[in-house]
Amino acid sequence: MKGNDLVGPVVILSDGVIQYATGPFCDLVGAESRAEVLGRLLTDYVPASAEQMTAQFERLLDGEAPTLALKLRLDGVGETHREVIAVHSLVEWEGTDHVHTTFIDIPTSEEEVTFPVKETVIDEAPVGITIADANSDDLPLVYANDGFVVLTGYPRE
Repeated sequence: MKGNDLVGPVVILSDGVIQYATGPFCDLVGAESRAEVLGRLLTDYVPASAEQMTAQFERLLDGEAPTLALKLRLDGVGETHREVIAVHSLVEWEGTDHVHTTFIDIPTSEEEVTFPVKETVIDEAPVGITIADANSDDLPLVYANDGFVVLTGYPRE
């Protein structure tokens, strides 16, 4: 994976330290440049959820789960705060495994939602995502994003 492959607010982490950040992530936290966030711990931006996020990183690195998500408050520069969903997965970055985190911004009630979340975020996620019907005995898949189709080679149907 290369930096120009990443879309949206994304960071690449090594031991929780931000190694790469996209422009949209910098915008989300109110940073004026990437240099402002590189080398910082991601948990600096989520102090209220730092312990939970660190536990998720450990689970990913131990191979317990391919992808994990967490709803949290992202604290930006100054007094800015955003509610986000952080989706973590492992990626190969410069030859080694790193944690890849995509942030899905949750609009506040005052903000107009200008895009359907499923169509723009889940469909564009860099990992395979499926949704199963947990109310059915055989747990049938009711949704699969493009990443899942590419990853598995199975047709969407």
